[in-house]
Amino acid sequence: MSDLPVYDWQYPASLQDWDWDCAQESIRWCLLAYGRTPDNGWMEASMQAAGVVTPAVGCTDASGAGLARWVRDEYAEYGYDSTNQDPVTFDRVKDEALQHIHPLAIGGRQFYHWVGVRGYDALTDKLQLANPAPGYKGVYQTMSRAQFEGLGSFSLVRVVHPEAEGQGGAPITYPLGPDVASHQGAVDWGAVRGAGCLYGFTKLTGGAWYVNSTGPANWSGMQAAQMLRGGYHFCFETSGQPLPGPGPEAEAQWFLDHLLPLGSARGDMVVCDIEQGAGPLGHWLLRWLQHVEAAVGYPPLVYTGAWFADPHGFADVPELARYPLWLADYSAATMPPPCAPWDRVSFWQYTDRASVPGIVGPVDGNRFNGSADQLWAYGKPGLLPPADPYAPWSGLIGSGLLEMMREDGVLPAQSRSTWLPLGQSPADVEQCLAVDGTNYCWTVSSSNRGFRYRPS
Repeated sequence: MSDLPVYDWQYPASLQDWDWDCAQESIRWCLLAYGRTPDNGWMEASMQAAGVVTPAVGCTDASGAGLARWVRDEYAEYGYDSTNQDPVTFDRVKDEALQHIHPLAIGGRQFYHWVGVRGYDALTDKLQLANPAPGYKGVYQTMSRAQFEGLGSFSLVRVVHPEAEGQGGAPITYPLGPDVASHQGAVDWGAVRGAGCLYGFTKLTGGAWYVNSTGPANWSGMQAAQMLRGGYHFCFETSGQPLPGPGPEAEAQWFLDHLLPLGSARGDMVVCDIEQGAGPLGHWLLRWLQHVEAAVGYPPLVYTGAWFADPHGFADVPELARYPLWLADYSAATMPPPCAPWDRVSFWQYTDRASVPGIVGPVDGNRFNGSADQLWAYGKPGLLPPADPYAPWSGLIGSGLLEMMREDGVLPAQSRSTWLPLGQSPADVEQCLAVDGTNYCWTVSSSNRGFRYRPS
């Protein structure tokens, strides 16, 4: 093959009916997400002819071995392979889904259903599903650990391409997050969060004259979506202010004057983006960082690239190394080495052409060099706010649904809404199951007041 396929874990999801062909539809999503375009009718007929599925019983082999064999028989000539694992634990599925190396499908004995898995949400400890039958057995677009364990034994099928995956060598992956500025326009942070991004950054200010008009909305939107958030200042901003500018303290104060009124929360990060300027700038940068740190109480991050840091003398100021490095490097295939004086990269901006649901057009993409739990160490310290039983669902379930549930005094059973059309906002219908079995629906047609019903 001249061009190896690329697994697109964000390939559009599709709703299933509660029907016998769920296994076939789940494997079809896996193939579509991994570069193939199987015809639905052909695939259904082929699987029936092979005895893998039948209209009477659905998947004929609950272990998934037949599904994996069918993939090998039909797609080996294109370099694809497939394996199954039975039984499989939640953590085994989670670990693979988090890597985004290849698509997965799971089927459960008591679940009596197959569904594709696109990823894992580390902050809510839920599998992200690719083609759910919404509401079946109380499962919508995610599956919690408790649901997985309560629905009995599960089997796993992988659709793999060894050559594209480096002969089975699993690459290290890192928690993802975008950074945006005014040219991205309005951002649907709920969709960004739903795509698996755990954090985001927004530009707030530049030089001592520029204010990003979309910054406040991004700042509040990330918090509403339960993402860790960061705000950055672009040094000098020479499009409206000639060099050398008014000095680091003046620019730092300009940033603070627009950051602090927005409010702050545990985990919030602040950043100095320095990629403009002339002459030695190491001490200029250090003075900016010290001024902001004194005001917020924790170290800011430094965003730059080796192409800028090296010729502008950052290596000559070792005190900079105590401030975490956010490195821009679009040429590296894996986590790049730091530039001096740093000994570690904390965040890596690996592209300016990422495609992220909820953001129109290409956007800067970033990877965090650590686990999801370690993200908290880079922002504002502090204790979690007092427990609010509805807080974990804020931003993951529509505010209208949560309002109705608060009125009824019932908690959600699902931590993510089902949106119809799936993944689009605004949606015509939004629905979520409550712990008492009531299905709460928010519809445009009913003047946005929604309705409730209990399944029979």
